[in-house]
Amino acid sequence: MITKAKGDTLVVGQKGYLKLTGVKNKDVTLKGKTGYYKNGVVYSDKKGKITLMAPFEKKGKLKSKKVCVIKVEEPKLKKTLSLKRGREMQLKISGTKTTADKWVSSNPSIARVTSSGLVTAKKSGECDISAYIGDYVCKCHVKVK
Repeated sequence: MITKAKGDTLVVGQKGYLKLTGVKNKDVTLKGKTGYYKNGVVYSDKKGKITLMAPFEKKGKLKSKKVCVIKVEEPKLKKTLSLKRGREMQLKISGTKTTADKWVSSNPSIARVTSSGLVTAKKSGECDISAYIGDYVCKCHVKVK
């Protein structure tokens, strides 16, 4: 049996750790093309589902059994945003239930961003707002008029 240690959802580029009970690592195989599995770790490459299979015996015959399905999500953020000086806009990540761990402005003097993704236009110019979800980064280009 495979027990998921970090839930049943990963973000593209994330890895998940699995606890194996009664199955050897080398016996677990992956079905699908959204990631790969190696030594108890599932790596997610693209959006989709990762299905892990492990062998078991039934009436003396070796069979394969689906033991774990992990959903892989691909977060998205609005590509561009235009704001007038002094205005605010809440950025939201779509394509996942996961929230950003951190929001960062490439130039806070042009546009500032809070830990919840609220962007405030400070002065004319352009910058990028980045949302970090683990190692995955979404970017929005901001133009302030």
